[in-house]
Amino acid sequence: MIPHESPFPLRLKQARLLAGLSLRELSERIGTVSHVALTKYERGDMKPSSEVLVALCKALGRTPDQMFRPIRASLANVSFRKRKSFSEKQTSMVLERVRSRLEDYLEAEEFVQEQVKPAHKKLSLPANFRPDDLEPVRKLALQLRNDWGLNEEPIPNLVGLLEDRGYRVIQIDLDEKGFDGCEVTEFRALIIGTWPDHSVARMRLTLAHELAHSLLNESVTKLGLSEKETESVMTTFASEFLLPTAALKRYLGTHRTAITMAELQEVKLRFGISISAIVYALRSIGIINASAHRRFYTQIVPAWKKAGQGEPGDDALSKVYREHPARYHRLVRRGISEGLISLSRGAGLLGKPPSELRLETGLIVE
Repeated sequence: MIPHESPFPLRLKQARLLAGLSLRELSERIGTVSHVALTKYERGDMKPSSEVLVALCKALGRTPDQMFRPIRASLANVSFRKRKSFSEKQTSMVLERVRSRLEDYLEAEEFVQEQVKPAHKKLSLPANFRPDDLEPVRKLALQLRNDWGLNEEPIPNLVGLLEDRGYRVIQIDLDEKGFDGCEVTEFRALIIGTWPDHSVARMRLTLAHELAHSLLNESVTKLGLSEKETESVMTTFASEFLLPTAALKRYLGTHRTAITMAELQEVKLRFGISISAIVYALRSIGIINASAHRRFYTQIVPAWKKAGQGEPGDDALSKVYREHPARYHRLVRRGISEGLISLSRGAGLLGKPPSELRLETGLIVE
């Protein structure tokens, strides 16, 4: 049996899931190892021979060193948000990608000996909170804004703000939609899933939603809120954090019977939030009635989907708001320039060929 502390069993399972393979599929790919033996390897009940280890590495695109790399991150407590159509196999693959990326992030921090800043304290809803009255949620979002000196102004770079405030922001690129995001409380990590037609507005709202989970999960758990009630709380917090009610009323007034698309696009471009989220907020705070809200989702949104062009203003928004995690890349490049990270390891951490990275990191000042 492999020693309990050996990382190999988990590394084998992680590599298999990242490759999107079942035990039987991996067995068939190797050709000389049964799925029963693979099960025993993943449980730590049996140790592979040198020949089998080489075959496993070849089948999974891994090196022996990677298969015995120390475990840095556990995903025991992960708040995971995905669509119902997202399969368990896809979920497992994404979770292992999250684990892998998070471990790389922690390794980069260790190399340069830089830790994240202390996070904001957890937020708490009142003990008498009712899910049908979300005003306390909005107040908490405004409290966070004030604590961070944002007042009612737009947030031009949400990713940069969160990285500066002590969060590890990780972007997982996918081929298709299905996984929105998750947050790993223990490591203060906010994970966002993106895909080819993913809009900047959606990315920002997802990130604000994950921030809400990181700050409010303990409170909603104590209150015993249902999953639906919890998501309503998080969506309201995210919306208010990106677009404060006072600012929304300043732009669109306190009561409207009709609103032009041009007005909605102006607010969208100013605050970096989708028209759908703006309409949700308008209904939530009573600026429009239920009939107008329903008409938007039954008539206007379906027309957008039929046209296949996304929301109006998406292209313009992507030119104003450029949301890309940067801290991790800074850490790796800093480590390389200071001789703390080898060029080959840095290339592995950034997923680039060493030759390309060598050109990027040519030292200007020594």
